[in-house]
Amino acid sequence: MKRLLTGIAMTAFAFGVAGCAATTEQNVESTVTQPAQQASAAIAEVAPASPPPHMPKDLAPDTVKAADEFLWLEDVNGKTSLDWVKEQNARTEA
Repeated sequence: MKRLLTGIAMTAFAFGVAGCAATTEQNVESTVTQPAQQASAAIAEVAPASPPPHMPKDLAPDTVKAADEFLWLEDVNGKTSLDWVKEQNARTEA
């Protein structure tokens, strides 16, 4: 009889804890999502939609102007690159 009552009490306790945990998770979720939704709505009202950035259709290296002005140094064995390195070495060793 004592075992039966202990089992029933433990089961009731487990269900009670599970019920409280579910309620707490729901409260936390609604507390977290509500300000986020309000913030995103406020941003949508304030910030105008900007058009997407322009992307060229042909991305071949010859047709796209490089944003990096030192891209020519990528050609390690090129005459221009080697001359630049020699010039920099001369400045350093002077």
